[in-house]
Amino acid sequence: MEDEKFGETFKFIRKSRGLSQDYVARNIVSRTSISKIENGKQTPSISKAYSLIKNLGLEADEFLYIQNNYKRDLKSSILHQFMNLSETTQAESISHVVNECKKYLSNYFDVQISHIFIVLQSLKSYENGEEFSKIEERLKPVWEDLSKLDTWLTIDLFIINNILYFFPINTSYNMTKQSLKTIENKYPYLLRLKNAFNLNISYLLMRENLFEQATKFLSESMELSKIIKRYDLLLIAKIRLSIINNNFEQIQKYYNLLVEIGAEELAFGVKKEVKQAFNMTII
Repeated sequence: MEDEKFGETFKFIRKSRGLSQDYVARNIVSRTSISKIENGKQTPSISKAYSLIKNLGLEADEFLYIQNNYKRDLKSSILHQFMNLSETTQAESISHVVNECKKYLSNYFDVQISHIFIVLQSLKSYENGEEFSKIEERLKPVWEDLSKLDTWLTIDLFIINNILYFFPINTSYNMTKQSLKTIENKYPYLLRLKNAFNLNISYLLMRENLFEQATKFLSESMELSKIIKRYDLLLIAKIRLSIINNNFEQIQKYYNLLVEIGAEELAFGVKKEVKQAFNMTII
């Protein structure tokens, strides 16, 4: 955070919320220190800065958003958009984020943005029919970088979720198990991402005829889908279980429900998935 800008933003938020300097300083610094911080004459440590922001009644992300004139900076915008791409396959959305990555990387070196750029370019190549083996080679350095890390951040988990499809099943399975363990131990609130991992690995296991393992992940996905109220994803899990059980009547029923609730994009993906991987045709 820029020292002067931090003080200006802090003062703006404090006054706009009608808070006194004594109130925001409580248990952290003196009232005199608050005055100096707001006038750019004193810089709080990182830990104190975060504590002071909390005393304003908001989180650091929102403080930075306000500091940047109520806009996300380019990197934050890319990360936000990428993490929201996990539930969509829209080529237009992917292309937009790719262009944002290019713009950012033309001015800065950044490993996270470089990884996202490679991942999204690979997804575009896959949609255009490029061979799996070539895409895997392109993504190997990304996975090698991530696998060396002692701890995965949220963005790392989203990147891993997007590259599962392009690796051998043993690698993808281990990626998933490690990611789910990280979510459970460190990011238990990432239920949507947890569900995405369960759905994605279930599909990959089904392609390898590992139906017993796939069923376990699908059962978990159905419970998670109910918790997060994603009934479209609940239907996807039910369709896959019906494929495992060779129940075409149920497949057709759940597919029709997807269409009826307006999840046309997911329905199209299911139709394509069922035909390509399992040689079944949904009407």
